[in-house]
Amino acid sequence: MYISTLQQIHSRGLKLGVYLDTGNTTCNGYPGSEGHLQQDAQTLASWQLDMVKLNGCNTQDPHQYDKCKCHTLTKK
Repeated sequence: MYISTLQQIHSRGLKLGVYLDTGNTTCNGYPGSEGHLQQDAQTLASWQLDMVKLNGCNTQDPHQYDKCKCHTLTKK
């Protein structure tokens, strides 16, 4: 069902993205991806999203983004 929704979005010339945080919680206190960045990156890539907004709130390792190479999720 998700892919069908994505196809509908793309058929209208739109793109779909999500918000991800490298910390243990997001800037608003929701669960973050700390310790699970590679797993989350692979999951989001399998969804064929167009972009990911990545923040670094509440992270203990400010270079975690570079280690994960999460920036490769953004399609051109």
